[in-house]
Amino acid sequence: MYVDGWAPLPKQSIMTTHTTSPSPESTYHLFWPDEKDMRRSGYASVAHVPCIFDGAWSYVGAASRYLRERALLEWSPGRGRGAAVISNRFPTKKSLTVYGEALCNFLEWAGARGFDWRSVNYRDHIVGGYQAEMVNGYWSAAGKPLSPATINLRVKEVCNFLQWASDNALRVSFEVLYAYKSMSANNAKSTYGHRRIEVAVRAGAVRKNPKSLRMPTDDELKRWHKSVLIEKGTVKALMCELIIQTGIRREEAVQWRVDTLPINRSDWIVQGGIAQVEICFGTKGQKYRVNEWDEKGPSRIICVPLRLALALNDYLVTKWPQLRRKYVQSAPSDVEKRSRIRAGESRLFLSEYSGEPISSQALYQAWVGVTHLPFDGWSPHGGRHYWACKTLLIEMNRRSDQRGGIQGGASLDWITGCAMDTLMMIIKPQLGHISSETSELYLVWLQRIFSLTVMQEAYAVALDELACSEVNCE
Repeated sequence: MYVDGWAPLPKQSIMTTHTTSPSPESTYHLFWPDEKDMRRSGYASVAHVPCIFDGAWSYVGAASRYLRERALLEWSPGRGRGAAVISNRFPTKKSLTVYGEALCNFLEWAGARGFDWRSVNYRDHIVGGYQAEMVNGYWSAAGKPLSPATINLRVKEVCNFLQWASDNALRVSFEVLYAYKSMSANNAKSTYGHRRIEVAVRAGAVRKNPKSLRMPTDDELKRWHKSVLIEKGTVKALMCELIIQTGIRREEAVQWRVDTLPINRSDWIVQGGIAQVEICFGTKGQKYRVNEWDEKGPSRIICVPLRLALALNDYLVTKWPQLRRKYVQSAPSDVEKRSRIRAGESRLFLSEYSGEPISSQALYQAWVGVTHLPFDGWSPHGGRHYWACKTLLIEMNRRSDQRGGIQGGASLDWITGCAMDTLMMIIKPQLGHISSETSELYLVWLQRIFSLTVMQEAYAVALDELACSEVNCE
């Protein structure tokens, strides 16, 4: 029986839901109910919200209720219940996944250590226990310390859950310690100079480790991409190339539509070997749901090399129909086959194995799970940085040729000015967002290359040696 009044989910919904990939000692699972079944059962308003079950397949009422209230903006961090909603942005499916998986991980830890989440406190249990064990690798599937970004994200969401539980009288009072820090309010869109603001920072948060913004050399990139092609297939290799050549996000590649690049080539907008394409599915920012899996966000125009655009079009014309046919023909019954035909498919990239749309996780595994990985940490997000850094180098090289080369050296002001122009006029519109931290990261990266030796000779070596601050993943 469900403790918070929900009727049990239809049995078929539970059987077709998606779960996390828990560690061996896991006892909690995040489930995504079948939206159609939920709507038919009278739960349309929460059909898109996941719920949590324990290892005995019992519904975890408090945790599931928390996810529902977060999803519906009935409770928000820092505002509590009934307070005015500052943002009109409902959490996306990706955000709800992050919330739910962090909560499952914490509940597993609490159960394994014999703690009741209704009585744990911030200093002794959250920072001194849960966070500390992730830092030293005791609470890690691989037995290795987790990244500061992962740790801080999990702890933040756990604190949100415990504060929600306190607000709803489900546990004793829970207080998080904060310190106030002055920081720049600037970002890539700022026009107000160096304005500073006071922000609350969680006491005890794990500090980021300085890491190198390392990019693969051209030879490393070619070897890696060939591995993806051979080991993961042509479709996933094409998706990887799309990220490398355009700098789009992984989710933007996954949700690339059949008609994102106009099907009729006469409708293409081509200038100087570049095709201009408008994207909006999977983009970062305020979104609204189109169907069970797709979300439409703010649109932007990106540039796609004509050679790549032609490859995408060739795939759509020749291989996509075959993969789509494979999915339809694999239906277990004629009724299901007709249903699949009627439903259609709007995503471009389909699995060569099943004909179903390739998921974000499948693309990530194809990217990192090959024999010839350029280096540890090479990821789709790194592909965005690769495009940005390569674009900076190409543009700076072009400008230096116009001024007669850089053999005599280039002033810091000239490098910074040209780089900022490139960042604002070319890179930011393509990527969709550049924080002040990322902008500074790219500037330091570029200045380091110029300070070593002539750019054309130093490129491969410099990319392997640059050490910059870590940036947040998307």
